Amino acid sequence: MKKIKYTFRLSFLALVVLTISCEEQEFGELGESRDKIGPATGTYAVQSLTLTEGVSSFVISEVTNLSGFSLILNSTGGLPSTYEINTDLVPLNISASGNWDFDNRERPSQIIFNDGEGSVVLQAMPLGFDYLLKVEFEPSCYGVIYELVLEKQ
Repeated sequence: MKKIKYTFRLSFLALVVLTISCEEQEFGELGESRDKIGPATGTYAVQSLTLTEGVSSFVISEVTNLSGFSLILNSTGGLPSTYEINTDLVPLNISASGNWDFDNRERPSQIIFNDGEGSVVLQAMPLGFDYLLKVEFEPSCYGVIYELVLEKQ
């Protein structure tokens, strides 16, 4: 008899929990989407540059002075506009100047650099978008990958 009461109570409790959890709930408005262009604009310097080939990695920035490198991303009217690279210390395979944009302005995962003659698309991942940007690129077909972490100045 105790077992039946226990089973009945447990079944009743499960029914109540199931009923409550299946009720329709109202959610508020999502609000404005966060601006991705404004925080991305500015001057970036190299925080680290790592070369990876197969399973071997080498941190170039530990043995080479890359302080002369800077990437400047400009915007006009809240939209991406021009970029400028001030040195060729980092083998980015893009022109020293041109226009830039994101692949998707709401959820960017790539930066597109266009020098007027062609476009170069780089994988980019915002790391706390207000100050760090990680860019991965493969300048050749030999399996060498560079990982560049840029810090906003």
